[in-house]
Amino acid sequence: MLLPLQRTRPSRRGCNPRVPWAGSLSLGRWAFKMPPDFSALFRRDTVAPLHFRVRDGAFTVHDVQFLSSYLHDARFMADAVMHRRRKLTIMLERDCWELGYTERTGSLELHVARSRLTIAPVSGYRWQIRDVERLQRELWIQSIYLDAVHWETADASELVVSAPHAGWKLSVAIADHCGDIRLDDQETPYLLPRERPNQAMPFRQAQGPEPTEGQPTPKAFGVADLASR
Repeated sequence: MLLPLQRTRPSRRGCNPRVPWAGSLSLGRWAFKMPPDFSALFRRDTVAPLHFRVRDGAFTVHDVQFLSSYLHDARFMADAVMHRRRKLTIMLERDCWELGYTERTGSLELHVARSRLTIAPVSGYRWQIRDVERLQRELWIQSIYLDAVHWETADASELVVSAPHAGWKLSVAIADHCGDIRLDDQETPYLLPRERPNQAMPFRQAQGPEPTEGQPTPKAFGVADLASR
C-alpha cells in the first residue's frame, strides 16, 4: 500500500503559518506542488509594477537571494529608512533588471522605478559604516542576505542590506524567524529621461510622512557605534 509523503523536518517556532508565496502569485493549496516559475518572474515581458513577497520556512533563504537580484544597484538615502510600529520601510529607486535591456539610439538602457522595501516585525536596526559622512549621500545596494541570527536563533532573524565595497551595512533585527519581507514598486517602470507626474517634488521629499513627535531622527553611526533603534 502506498502511503502519502509526509514532512519529517519539524517546523521551526516563529514562522508565520500562512501558505508561502512569492511574486504576484496566489499559490494556495498547490504551493508545495507547483513552486513559482522564477524564470518568468525575473524575465518579464510586460512593463508593470513589481510586487514580490518572500515566502516562509524553507523558502525564505532562497527568496531573499532572489530579492537581492531585484535590488542590486538600487539607490536610497539614509533618511528614507523609517521604523514605525514594528515595521521598517525603505523608499528607494531600483533598476528593473527583470525587464532586461532596452535598445535605444547608441545605448542599451534599463527601466527604473521608485519602490518600497517593507520588513516586519522589526525590533530595531543599526548601521555599520566606515565613513559616517557617506550617510549624507546616496547609498547603492550591492546585496541583501540573512545573517547568522537566522540560523542560530529559533524565534528571530536578521536581514542585512549592504555594500561592502562602499563600506556600509544596515542590519535589521526581525522579531520572528521568517518575518514578512516585501518589495512593492510605487510606479510603472520607465526609461530615463522621463518627467514623473510629481517631478516638482524632489525624491528625498517623497519618502513618506515626517517622523512623529518623540520618534528618533536618523543619525550617523560609526563602525564601532552600533546602537540599535
